Amino acid sequence: MEAVIFDMDGLLIDSEPLWELAEADFLAAHGKRFSHEIACKTTGLRLDELIPAMKKYYGFEGDDASLGREIIDHLFRHFEKGIPILPGAQHALESLSRRFPVALASSSSRRVIGHVLDLNGWRQYFKSVCSGEEVPKGKPAPDVFLLAAGRLGVSPSQCVVFEDSLNGVRAAKAAGMHCVAVPCASRFQGSEFAGLADRIISSLESLPLDMLS
Repeated sequence: MEAVIFDMDGLLIDSEPLWELAEADFLAAHGKRFSHEIACKTTGLRLDELIPAMKKYYGFEGDDASLGREIIDHLFRHFEKGIPILPGAQHALESLSRRFPVALASSSSRRVIGHVLDLNGWRQYFKSVCSGEEVPKGKPAPDVFLLAAGRLGVSPSQCVVFEDSLNGVRAAKAAGMHCVAVPCASRFQGSEFAGLADRIISSLESLPLDMLS
């Protein structure tokens, strides 16, 4: 392998519960009740895909851009209380960035990514930072991963992706990359990734060094 690509939400930071709180606040403001089942279906979507999906599932109207800003405002209010870093994330970034060029490829908006990287002092670890906003199609399409590989100057087949969601794993494999699934325990079962990911691990504390040699 010549390069490593990380997802962000649910992999490096335990932001999925914060996203759920933000979605619940957002929906309550629009007279709707949050559904964990629907949240699982929309995990990994870009903001411009999440809002139309929520409008479809929950049945409300509004301008997508305005609604997107509104839900991010709710998210940042929860971020202010602290963003939990997931086990092994800091060590994985430190150790792998010493050995490989590393990119971030997240469905989150540039605004959210920048906030998280600055808050945790993580910009130093990434040669490239890619947002789903920058590509035509979000995960499970491969676009954001292909963008990351291109910016690193590495063939997709020589990249290892770390992902926590089914949509993310599908995107990585569609890009022709090796993929290590680190399932977000609150939303997925490890068995759901069988046959999709090249490797399934419980956390980034269990780095598959044999795949990265």
